[in-house]
Amino acid sequence: MPRPGDGAPRPVTLIPGDGIGPLVTGAVEQVMEAMHAPVYFEKYDVHGDMKSDPSRGDRIH
Repeated sequence: MPRPGDGAPRPVTLIPGDGIGPLVTGAVEQVMEAMHAPVYFEKYDVHGDMKSDPSRGDRIH
């Protein structure tokens, strides 16, 4: 993990998802901010059951 003072902030992908995901990822953001970690979050909203999505050509088993 990057340390404070290592240079430019680095991107971190954050996918909160469903269930407790939003709560956990929110806590992660708070911890990183309190640590002054040189990161920024790229958030993506992905929800639901991916394996039952008919738009996908493949299936997750």
